[in-house]
Amino acid sequence: MTSATSRRILKKSFEPFYKGTELIKPVDVNYVYTFRKDIQMFQLWTEGDEQKFYDLLQNISKQKNRLGALSNAFKSTVDRYGELDEEKQVSILFSALTHIIHKPTF
Repeated sequence: MTSATSRRILKKSFEPFYKGTELIKPVDVNYVYTFRKDIQMFQLWTEGDEQKFYDLLQNISKQKNRLGALSNAFKSTVDRYGELDEEKQVSILFSALTHIIHKPTF
């Protein structure tokens, strides 16, 4: 199998995700801001981190290794999380999950 054939097969297998992925419900910006405050409380994510990430996204098309650049942008946050004691890590994880998985209000 040639690499061109492999690329076509891979592209075709992921195509439904790119063409058919949609949000089940709109994003609630209040959850985003609440979660942002939660991670800032533990000093995991700073305004400097936000600015670096924003700058990176503005120039992402110029990056040769986009995944590496994005991973590197989160490295300091992940390192800070790893330095926290287990109780704080669980608290942050719970907070993240409650912001991601919440009961819809009707």
